[in-house]
This record gives sequence, structure tokens and C-alpha cells, in this order.
Amino acid sequence: MKWVIDAPSEMLHKLAKDQEMLDQIEGLQVDISSFSDDNKIAVETIAYAGVPILCASSLLPDHIVRNLENVDSFFLNLLQEHVQKQISWLKTFGCSYVSVSPVTAITKDVEKQSRTVLNFWEYLSSELANSVIKLCFNYTYPLLPGMNYVDFSDNDSLIFFGYLDLFMNNLNEEHSISEILKECPFNISAIRINYTETEGIYPDEDFLINLKEELDKRQFKGPVIFHPLYEKYRTVREEWLRISQFFNQK
Repeated sequence: MKWVIDAPSEMLHKLAKDQEMLDQIEGLQVDISSFSDDNKIAVETIAYAGVPILCASSLLPDHIVRNLENVDSFFLNLLQEHVQKQISWLKTFGCSYVSVSPVTAITKDVEKQSRTVLNFWEYLSSELANSVIKLCFNYTYPLLPGMNYVDFSDNDSLIFFGYLDLFMNNLNEEHSISEILKECPFNISAIRINYTETEGIYPDEDFLINLKEELDKRQFKGPVIFHPLYEKYRTVREEWLRISQFFNQK
């Protein structure tokens, strides 16, 4: 497994200027959560400082994904051109994983998935596969009430993987990492662990040890992305160092 830190988009510029931090956390990889021009500059600065850019999230905005069913062919062509530019940019940093929001894989009525929507996902997965980038559908845990994941398992032309989005604040103590991985309908290639400062729930050492043992047992080779949803850069920085120290000493 590889450990990755998800830098909140509003903190990318601070991280890019924090050379001491970049030097201390050798091997840090950043999950890109925004593709605005300003954040692109910050990401490029971080990459040139020697930090590998492994993952990209939010390749497509949620509001666009939700309405793929209703868009015309002209808009889809524009969307494909946009995606091609983003993929080309990501390739320069050796990005290996691109995840898309849970709404892309969820519908209240799986029978209403149109051929147009499936064609788009087939196109996107093919473009990414040609770029040696894995398309990952998010699987949010716990699952949102009343929602189901579309079963694409019978579609041989759609190449995709799973991205487990784990929210620690909503976890039930009875659910182990092993059980959560078994419940996921996708072949998991990446895991993101989300946690907030206000709830006081975070991946402590016992959690990290259990996580590492379980993933090593499964010979999991993908990234584990730590996403502390903290407000201040100072506290996020301290958390990055804590995670870094844990994995560097194991």
C-alpha cells in the first residue's frame, strides 16, 4: 500500500510555499481536489518540489454528472474535450488514479440508465486506460440512505475500479475494515479516510495498525488517502506529520 495525503484545495498554496514541510515528509503524495487555474499552479509547484501527484478527484463537477442523462450530444462533445485536456495535464505528473463523485455511480432507478450515459463512461474509462490512469467510482461508506449503486459488472467495455470513501465520523464500531471492504461492490483500488476536527474522531495508531495489517493481508497495492477536514493549516500540517511518522517508522 501507498499512503497519500489529501491537501484541501484552499491549503494547496500554503503547502506549495512550505518547503520545510515538503522536505520533512519525503514520499508525500497529494490528492488533487480542485482543477481551478490557481490550484493548478500550486499543484505544479508542489510536483516540481518532488512530491508525486498520484490521485485526482472531482474530475467532473457533481452538478454536471447528475444531469448527464439530460444533456445533448453537443454538450457531451464539449465535455469530452474538457476531460481530454484534464487527462493530458494529469499525465505530466504521472497521475495513476482519477475518482468521480458517488453520484456518478448511484441512481434511484438503475433501469433508467441511458445508453448515452453508459457511452460516456465507456469513453472516459477508455481514455484513461490509454493514459495508464485508472477510473475509480467512489463508494461512500456508510452508504447514503435510499440509494443504490449501479451494477456495471456485466459491461465488458467499461473499465473501472473502486474508490472507497470512508467517513470515520459515521462509522459504527461494530464494522471492521475487513467487513467494510467485503461490502463494497467494486474492486477497490484506492481508499480515502475522511475525518473532522470537531468530532474528535481520527485514525489513531490502533486504527492505522489494523488498517495496515488488513490491507497487507489482501496485498493491497493502491493508495490510502488521509483527508483531515481541519480548518487551520497549522493543525492539518501537524496531522500530516503524524501520519508520515507512523508510516515511516513501520
